[in-house]
Amino acid sequence: MRSLIAKLRHSISMAQGELKASLARKEKLEKDVGEAKWRELKKPEVEKFLQELLEAAHLRRLGTFERLLSALVAEVMPGESPIALDLTIKRNQPWLDIMSNLGGDEREDIFEDQGGALTNVIVLGLRLIAVAKAKARRIVFLDESDCWVENHRVQSFYSVLADAARKIGFQCFAISHHDMSVFEKKNGSNTDGVTVARLTGHPKAEDGAHIINGTRYRWGEDEPGIRYIKLINVQGFHNETIYLSPGISALTGPNNHGKSTIIRAMRAVFFGEGRDGLITKGATECVVEIGFEAGRVLRWSRNPKRKPNVEVWQLVSADGTSVAENGIVYDTGGSEVPAWVSDITGIGPIEGHEPQIIKQKSPIFLLDKPGSVRATVLSIGQETSHIQAMIKLQKETSTADRKLIRDGEAEMHDVLRRISTLEQVSALSSQLDDAERFGVEIEQHADGIRQAEALVNKIKQLRAQAIQLQAKKAILQRLPDPGQLEALIEQMRVSEKRSDIVASLNKLREQQQQVQQTLAILAALPDREPVIKSTEAMSAIATSLRQKKARRQKLGKGLRLLERLPAAVPVVKDTRDWSRTRDRLAELRRKKVETSEKLRCTEVDLEKVDEQIKKTVEEMGNACPLCGGAVTDHHVFTAHRHGA
Repeated sequence: MRSLIAKLRHSISMAQGELKASLARKEKLEKDVGEAKWRELKKPEVEKFLQELLEAAHLRRLGTFERLLSALVAEVMPGESPIALDLTIKRNQPWLDIMSNLGGDEREDIFEDQGGALTNVIVLGLRLIAVAKAKARRIVFLDESDCWVENHRVQSFYSVLADAARKIGFQCFAISHHDMSVFEKKNGSNTDGVTVARLTGHPKAEDGAHIINGTRYRWGEDEPGIRYIKLINVQGFHNETIYLSPGISALTGPNNHGKSTIIRAMRAVFFGEGRDGLITKGATECVVEIGFEAGRVLRWSRNPKRKPNVEVWQLVSADGTSVAENGIVYDTGGSEVPAWVSDITGIGPIEGHEPQIIKQKSPIFLLDKPGSVRATVLSIGQETSHIQAMIKLQKETSTADRKLIRDGEAEMHDVLRRISTLEQVSALSSQLDDAERFGVEIEQHADGIRQAEALVNKIKQLRAQAIQLQAKKAILQRLPDPGQLEALIEQMRVSEKRSDIVASLNKLREQQQQVQQTLAILAALPDREPVIKSTEAMSAIATSLRQKKARRQKLGKGLRLLERLPAAVPVVKDTRDWSRTRDRLAELRRKKVETSEKLRCTEVDLEKVDEQIKKTVEEMGNACPLCGGAVTDHHVFTAHRHGA
C-alpha cells in the first residue's frame, strides 16, 4: 500500500512539474502568437513603406542614368529624343523600362520601336554603366559597335566614348571598319585618347594577317590597364601583338579580314569559349598572352592532344615564373575557366551576362531582357541592397509568422487540454493524503491479523507435534517393562554360556578322537626296536618313517573327521543376533526416557499457548480474532465455529 501511494505521489509530483512547464509554455505561446498576429496586422503598412523607400532609392539613381544616356544619344545622334528610364515595382522587385521620351506621357520602347543606330548607342551606354556599377575591371571590347553610325558621326561617337573613358577611367578596345585617321592624332599627341592600329594581310595568306601598331603608350609599372594582347597561331594570326593605351584603342581594317579574331580569343580566355577552330591550320597549339600591371602576363593555351588538360591558364610574373599567392599557384589546366582568372583580372560574367566582351553577332545587351534583369545588372537593385534585404526579411518574417500563428494556435489547443488534465491530476494530491492515512490504518489492522495468523500457525504446529508425540508414546507403551527386559537379558546371557559350553565340548571331542587314532597307530608297532647295523642309513629311514607316520596320522585324523561330518550342511544359528537385540533394547530404553521428557515439555507449551489465546480473546471483547464472531469459550479452535 505504501509503495503504491509513493508511486502515485511521485507521479503527481511529475504532473505538477509538467503543469508548471505547460503554464510557462502557454504564456510564451500567448506572447509569441500575439506578437506574430500584431506583425501580420501591420504587414500591409510595412510593405507599403518598404516599397516607397525602394522606389525613392531607385529614382535617385535613375536621374543619373537618364542624363548619361541622353547625353550620349545627343552627341552621337543629335535630334533624337532623350532617354527615359521608367522604374516600377513588380512582385516586390524593381522593374526597369528603357524608353525614348517623345514628349508628354508618350514613350517608345528603344528595342522594339527604335532603329539599330540608337539601339547600339544605348547598348554602349548600358555596358559602361553595368561594368562601372559591378566594380569589375573598367574595360569594354567593342566589335563593330559603330557600324550603325553614319560616317560623319563616327568621330562624334568616339569623341564621346573617349571623354567618358577619361572621366570614369575606362579602357576601351574598338574594332571598326571606318577610317579613323581623321581623329587618330592632333598636333602629334593623342588628345582624344585614341590609339589606332591597322590590320594588313589576309588570314588565308601564307604568312597570315598582320597588325601595324600606332603610337605606343608608355605605361607606368602599376598604372591600371591591359598593356597588350598577343596571338600565337590563333586562326589567321601566326604571331601578332596589338598594344593598348589607357583610353581608346582601335583596330581598323577591311571587313572579313580577321579583326574579330581578337574578340574570339578574349572570350576563349575569359568565358571558356575555346575550341579547336581557333588553332591555325597546321599548328598543334594556339596561345593568347595578355599583359597586365606589374609585368604580369595571363597566358592561355589550347592543345587538343594535351588531355585531359586541353586548355591551360597561367599567370606569369615579370621573371617568367608562375605566380603563387597564399599557397595557391596560378597555373590551372582543364576545360572550365578557373575562378582565380576573373578574381585577379576583373574580367568575367556579371550577373550572368558579359558586358565587357560582346560578340559582334549578338551585340544587344539588356534591351532584350526583362525589366527585373535590367535593374539587377545595372546595380539599381544593388544600390538598394539593404532595402531589398529588409523586404526579403519582411517576407521571411511574414512566412514565419503565419506558420507560428498556425502552429502556435494548434499547440495552444493541445497545451490548454493538457493543462486541464494536469490540474485534475494535481488536485488528487489532497485525496492522496487521505488515502495515505487510511492506508496506515489498514496496515495496522493487517499487522493484528498477521499476528493472529502467526498464532494460529503456531498452534497448528504444536498440535502436529502433540500428535507425533502421542504416536511415539503409544509405541513406547508397547515395549517391555524393566523387569521383563532384565529377564530377557539374563536369558540371553545363559544362551551365550550354553553356546560356549557346546563349543568347548566339540573341541574336546575332536582332541579325544585324535588321541585314539594316535594310540591305534602306536599299538600296531613291534614291541622291540630292531637292531640297526648301519646307523646312518637307519637314521635316515627312521626319520623318513617318522615323517610318513606323522603324515599318515594327520591324514587319518582328517579322514575320520570328514567321515563324521553329516551329509547335509547344518544350519548354524548366529549368536550375533542376540547381541544386536540387546543393543537395540538398550537404545529403546534411552529413547523412551527422552520421549517422556519431550512429552512433558510439550504439555507445558500447550498450557502457555492456551493462556495467551485466552488473554487475546478477552482483549478483543470476547471476539474471534479470525472471523470477528462472539466467543463464549476461549478455546477458539476447539469449541468455536468460525463464520464464513
